[in-house]
Parts: sequence; structure tokens; C-alpha cells
Amino acid sequence: MLKKCNIIAEIDRLNQKATEKAEITATEVLDKWVNIFRADPIDAIKIRRVPCRYCYGASHLYQWRNEAEFRAAQARFNAKSDKWKAEHAHEAPSMDGGFGYKRLRPPHPECPYCEGEGEPEIYIADLSSLPPQARALIKGVKQTQHGIEVLFHDQIKATEFLSRFTKLEDAPRDPAESIDRLAAAIATIQSRGSSAPIKTGQGSQPQSDLEEEDIDP
Repeated sequence: MLKKCNIIAEIDRLNQKATEKAEITATEVLDKWVNIFRADPIDAIKIRRVPCRYCYGASHLYQWRNEAEFRAAQARFNAKSDKWKAEHAHEAPSMDGGFGYKRLRPPHPECPYCEGEGEPEIYIADLSSLPPQARALIKGVKQTQHGIEVLFHDQIKATEFLSRFTKLEDAPRDPAESIDRLAAAIATIQSRGSSAPIKTGQGSQPQSDLEEEDIDP
């Protein structure tokens, strides 16, 4: 009987320890939502101007990265039918523009093709080097047939949550004023801080004013 009681006591102790590890504070939850609200998606997804293929080619002719790229294009052209090649003879790959194309150079200001504007290119920033607010906005990434897609948390949902949390039911109609009031309310709450724990263990209930469905952005 004593042994059985000891086992039960040990189980209770381990459950309590696990529950304590699963606790998060209201401040942590609020900070998560605030970071999502304030994050700028442009920190993760950027647009840059890269030189077109004619910017730095000899005499502003089409420039290849290297000979291998040129040979591959030449092979694709030669694989076409004789009729097609005759009709598109002007499109036959040429080495006249030379090799050495580099995307990260600035567009050539005197390029007659892009007129110095280059070409727009969308790229994903190094997610590991993002500031905390931008990292909080990232929900995940996935590989698609068109490339990598970055998934974001819903900033509208974050705004709605913070509006409820800061009790801005009487928010003004002017969006700019609403945002200013929301930002001021968030700053006030963060300056006070909170240590009210929110239990996340199995069978537990939230121990703060936050609804359980609201703490999973």
C-alpha cells in the first residue's frame, strides 16, 4: 500500500513539473501578438533590380553566365525542326555578347534595352537574420512547383486580438488614429508587464483574460 502511494505521489510530482514547464505568461503571449502586428513583411520578401542580360554584354548584346549556359541554349535551339529554326533564325543563340553575367551587379545606366532600370526580381531574405518582429510574422515555408513560398501569420487577426485585449471597442473611425491609440495602449500594457501564467497542460484552462483560442496565432 505504501509503495502504491509513493508511486502515485511520484506521478503527481512529475505531472506538476511538466505543467510548470508548459506555463507561459500573458506577457509572452502579448509580445507574440504585438510582434506580428508590428512586423513588416517586406523584411522577409524583398524586390530588387538586377541587370538585364544586355546591360553588360559586349556592345550591349545578350550576355551568358558561362559557356555551359550558352551550349545548353544552343542545344535546345538545334533540337527544333528545320522549319522552326528557319523561321526563328534571328533567335539563334550567339556568343557575341560574351560571358560573365552576374545578377547582383547594378543595372547599367546606359543600357539601351532596359534603359538603366534593370529587371525586378523577388527574393526571400535570410530568415535566420530577420529581426524578432519579422521572425514572429513567419508561419513557415513550403516548396511549391513555382518555388519557395513564405507563409505569414494573419496581421489582421493580430490587430483584432490586440484591439479586444486593449479594449478599443470605441476606436475612432480614422484608421491612423485607431493605430496610434492601439500602439499607445500596447506600450502601456508592456510597460506594466504581467506574470499571470497561462496553463497549456492537458486538461487545464487559461488562467488569464485571454481566450484559449486567441493564443495560437
